[in-house]
Amino acid sequence: MSETVPCPTCQRPVLVSGDARPVSFPFCSPRCRHRDLGAWIDGRYVVAGRELEDLTADDGVPRGRDQAPT
Repeated sequence: MSETVPCPTCQRPVLVSGDARPVSFPFCSPRCRHRDLGAWIDGRYVVAGRELEDLTADDGVPRGRDQAPT
């Protein structure tokens, strides 16, 4: 069964047929894939979360995720 999904960058349809997917999936082309990567690098996309300072102990040593604040 074939279906299409929109490219996250340009919204062009990307054909997906069973397990067969384009090399640049979910993007329609390497160009769109690189544009998306560039947006992450430029800081246009962000992932919500705690500020970096929240992950550092008062002595400046980073804590692991599973360690409680001291």
